[in-house]
Amino acid sequence: MTNELFIIGASTRALADSAFRSGLRPACLDQYADADLTQKAHLVKQLSFDESGRPLISVKSFQEIVGQTPWIYTGPLENQTDWLAEAAEGTRLYGNTAKVVRQVRDVYRLDEWLRGNSSPISLPEMRHADDRPHQLTGWLWKTDFSSGGWEVVPARTKMSHRDISADSEPGYWQRKISGPAFGVTIASDAQNAVVAGTCRSLHGAPGRPFAYAGSAGPERSAHVRRLEKILGELAGAMARTFGLRGLWNIDVVYEPRDDRWFLLEVNPRPSASMEVLELVARQSLLEIHLATFRDPGDGWRERVNALKNTLARSRLKVTKRIVYAQRNRRFTRHNLPDICMEPWPRQAYFVDIPHPGTSIPAGYPVMTSIDFDFSQ
Repeated sequence: MTNELFIIGASTRALADSAFRSGLRPACLDQYADADLTQKAHLVKQLSFDESGRPLISVKSFQEIVGQTPWIYTGPLENQTDWLAEAAEGTRLYGNTAKVVRQVRDVYRLDEWLRGNSSPISLPEMRHADDRPHQLTGWLWKTDFSSGGWEVVPARTKMSHRDISADSEPGYWQRKISGPAFGVTIASDAQNAVVAGTCRSLHGAPGRPFAYAGSAGPERSAHVRRLEKILGELAGAMARTFGLRGLWNIDVVYEPRDDRWFLLEVNPRPSASMEVLELVARQSLLEIHLATFRDPGDGWRERVNALKNTLARSRLKVTKRIVYAQRNRRFTRHNLPDICMEPWPRQAYFVDIPHPGTSIPAGYPVMTSIDFDFSQ
């Protein structure tokens, strides 16, 4: 079988499952190369990343591997725009270009754009690394290369490390917003955008209070429903301004005290929360993503609107929860779950399953549980 699609990222399993459900068997360049990924992908090449999230593979080697086969990236590649720009030359990237990514990942550029558009959704107050808040309580430190919230820490924690210079770790201070966080899935063709659905974001890992820990959805709360029109207008304006294309995600947080919404970041590529919507609708979101690049017409909009309608009718809720190691662990065949090969399971199962003999350090992800709630 020839490779029909390449996926590269720290964890490509969710997108590979989406491809599997649509009848494709992709080739994956992945940090973990878990057991279930190797069962569903045509080819898996294990790939390491440095501390900033840069893939430890030369651009030339990557280009030779993918050739003219379409490729998609997942996190943390959105923070590696120089690598993306070089890798895209002469290849078929089915994702947002480095130019687009640079704009939407620049929080100061994004803040300026939101203010200029008088959006009711704003970014939390931010300060440059050398402009430390006088009162650290209620502030966070975020690095420029943060992915999945792993490097987000309270400002007091950061100060205790005494390494706050921008030279040692580029980043910024951001005011903490107290309230529930959500991931919003969007599809667009650089002109038009459709909000596919919203999921509640789960956070918290050993030693990392803001690390991504999963998603639950679709979210049907009243305050989220009231936001739908605003989100749709915002997504459309962002798609036209920045040229966003395919599936992408924005992370937002709701502050109940003042009934205000804040935009935390834009992830200009398929995100982990999309898997939740896919399992509820029983429709591959990857097909929507690919259609925005392959279909010159509005076929992608028909697909995403069909998904929205299914989500609106369904009472099912899916929760995706990352299990983190509380202590150092080593796995044997006796303590690993079976790999679920059903394209559309309807009962709880595990994914991101390590191979027997894999050692997991304390504080790192072990595997992911998927649970179904039909009582909604």
